[in-house]
Amino acid sequence: MLSTTQLSALLVRIAHGDQDAFGRFYDATSQTVFGMVLSVVGDRRRAEAVARDVYVTAWKSAPTFDSAQKSPRAWLAAIAGAEIKLASSISGQRPAQG
Repeated sequence: MLSTTQLSALLVRIAHGDQDAFGRFYDATSQTVFGMVLSVVGDRRRAEAVARDVYVTAWKSAPTFDSAQKSPRAWLAAIAGAEIKLASSISGQRPAQG
């Protein structure tokens, strides 16, 4: 597991278009993100699509990451929450109740 400092450094590199850094960031966080998304949406196929969207948004939003405001994991969780909400509103489905 990468530390908060290591994840923050990867996000700085991602903000500059570093695809290798993005791969490392994805590898370090994707299981957690997928688990979070799956627990909310309740359907594996939908969860895969939403998780993909989380990382597309993370790639595009990396320049806005500010470690003084949020940790990388909290930042990514906020993106995941927004993508879950967006996917639910588009599909007209409410997130699964656990």
